Amino acid sequence: MLSIHAHYFELRDGVKPPEGVQIMPLEDAVAFLEEDLRRGSPGAASRARRAIARLASVSAGAPLPREVADRYSKAIETLGGDPRTIRETLPSLEPAALPDAGAPDAAKRQRLTSIARREVIATNLDTERLEECAWRSVGEPDVSPPGQPEASYSVDIIVPFSAERVREALDPQTWDHCSKFFSPPPNNTCLAKDGTPPTCLPGDGASPFPFPPGSPYENELLFERFSCPNCLNLQIKNLLKVTTGPKEDRVYQVHYELERYLEGQGDGLTAEDLALKKDTGDLWVRKSGENGEEAVVHADKTIRFNEPIVNAAYLGGLMVAELGGELAEVACCAIEVSGP
Repeated sequence: MLSIHAHYFELRDGVKPPEGVQIMPLEDAVAFLEEDLRRGSPGAASRARRAIARLASVSAGAPLPREVADRYSKAIETLGGDPRTIRETLPSLEPAALPDAGAPDAAKRQRLTSIARREVIATNLDTERLEECAWRSVGEPDVSPPGQPEASYSVDIIVPFSAERVREALDPQTWDHCSKFFSPPPNNTCLAKDGTPPTCLPGDGASPFPFPPGSPYENELLFERFSCPNCLNLQIKNLLKVTTGPKEDRVYQVHYELERYLEGQGDGLTAEDLALKKDTGDLWVRKSGENGEEAVVHADKTIRFNEPIVNAAYLGGLMVAELGGELAEVACCAIEVSGP
């Protein structure tokens, strides 16, 4: 999915990916997403919907060369979209004018409005193969600028599910069931007993988890095995200290802090380069809508690696444009509990 965004930005604005971020050819990225769909991987359908929206909106404001348009149409069709319906619908959405059309940057705002409209429509056109997770952003993600000693971000979205359901997916015990950065389960994230190496705690008998998903617990150790092929092919193992439970108007909140860096590897990097000095953040969910039929979901994180270039590669691999989608994949994930 990150490669789809990278092709989009390079073709639309001439913006190349950050140094150290590895990008797949468009056809390979689409094939990867299609295989994800076929296997029913967590969040696969959500990623395909976002890819269709990106691919369909890339020509806003200017026609594409025929060869490029054909490549993008084929990609949309492969992912379950209908290129013809999209082509017929989107041109009518070009805004004729904006209220501030006389402003110097009106043309830019007009084009961005066109792009946004295209993405919304394209995501909801003929995509019957794809599951519904009609999330929407709350403002823009806040991301630390390049060159800072720490990498940080904060993002908020609204999802069409109750906070009670979402809290199960936010529970760190289930991250490897819902986030591609920790999948596949089991035991790429788990509550653990410290040791060399740490060992995952056994399930409660009714499920593979020590606590029912969405439960409150305090100062538990969490083992995590994080992987990010698009950010220097990072593979990192850590122990976090996690506390979960309700807080103020939040139905469920997760706070985590680095307990100990265990080991890591990445392209051209040593374990010492990847040694984490800081990894802290929060996830929370609260009710939204008249009857709590929706939920506001928040995520923030601050991380610092021993080697500063890794901070930039980490944020570059996540990409600002994809932060809301990544959070939606987790928040919309349905946890199926079964015995160990």
